[in-house]
Amino acid sequence: MKTVLITGSNGFVGSEFRQLYEKNNWKVLTLGHNKNNDFIWDENRTLSIPTEKKIDKIIHCAAVNETQISEDLRLTYDVNVLLTRLLADYAVKNQINEFTYISTFHVYGKYSGEITTETPCHPINDYGLTHLISEEILRSVFREEPVKALCLRPTNIYGIPQDIKNFNRWSLVPFAFIKSALENREIRLNSTGNQMRNFVHISNVLEHSNNLKFEIKNIFSNESLTIFDFAKLVSFELKKELGIDIKIITPSFKNDDMDRADLKFKNQSKYEPSGTIKNFVVEFAKLLLNEKR
Repeated sequence: MKTVLITGSNGFVGSEFRQLYEKNNWKVLTLGHNKNNDFIWDENRTLSIPTEKKIDKIIHCAAVNETQISEDLRLTYDVNVLLTRLLADYAVKNQINEFTYISTFHVYGKYSGEITTETPCHPINDYGLTHLISEEILRSVFREEPVKALCLRPTNIYGIPQDIKNFNRWSLVPFAFIKSALENREIRLNSTGNQMRNFVHISNVLEHSNNLKFEIKNIFSNESLTIFDFAKLVSFELKKELGIDIKIITPSFKNDDMDRADLKFKNQSKYEPSGTIKNFVVEFAKLLLNEKR
């Protein structure tokens, strides 16, 4: 039986990887900051993984997310950068030949037009910057080593969480809008909602493997909507499928001072996105309603 070490396994993306590998009969070991993990990433910032453990693959999902960064900048760099470096060194020392890193499209920074993996990266915040630094750490540490490294850069991820009771990514638009619609019968925008966003189903993040020495892949979908159009989609689907009337509230100012980047993603390698936003909206709304009963 092969063994995979997953960081951030209690998070949205990490829990999906955990289920996938357990389903495929891998032994799953986890590393994180709480006692539910097999190995603890503690305040001493050391890896407490016994050297006799035979690990075939590392999947590094742990990260301080974009809404938590302002709360503790030191923790951000410890988790988003230092942990990556320690895991990379551990992989080399213990002859682990596969390493998957969950990065983000935020490494590109504010950008309009077509994006490929060759597009220069100019991150505009610590979230994008720390992920880009981690990518470069893997590129550097594995340069002369027999490790296949895969860096995935997903856009705005959506999907049904494995554990809704412990789900903590309510700041993300796909989840926040549906939650607000059900609880308040309204979706309140912080801008006019003209920003264009690409939304990708979690299944697209899970399905990638790597046969190259070092590879970067953009994970995106064919579904790009403005924030306002996403709100309208939620309102329409909840009315049609559940009979719930939702009001969309926008600010009174006319000029949108938020990021209006219209990104078009393109991969050089063949990539067929799966999943639809419409199906997700209805399924997730029904799940939240069932949780209240």
